[in-house]
Amino acid sequence: MQVLALVAAPALAAASAAGTLTATVASDGNYSIFLNGAEWFASAPAFATAGGTVYSGSALKLASISKSTGSDALGAYVGKLL
Repeated sequence: MQVLALVAAPALAAASAAGTLTATVASDGNYSIFLNGAEWFASAPAFATAGGTVYSGSALKLASISKSTGSDALGAYVGKLL
């Protein structure tokens, strides 16, 4: 399973009318999103269920993080595929 996180490491900054949006991604896949310097959202521990069994913690390993870049109406961005 792959998860697309539209955040960046070490940081992504996008200026908008509402302020500055910044996101960080750690090497383990955890991420935080900041609005005007204040943490607005942080990732929670990951888990998966298969065949009635819940897998979490050390049972899950982040296989890779790949980076992509682009731009849209708000400007340039960096994306991470976890």
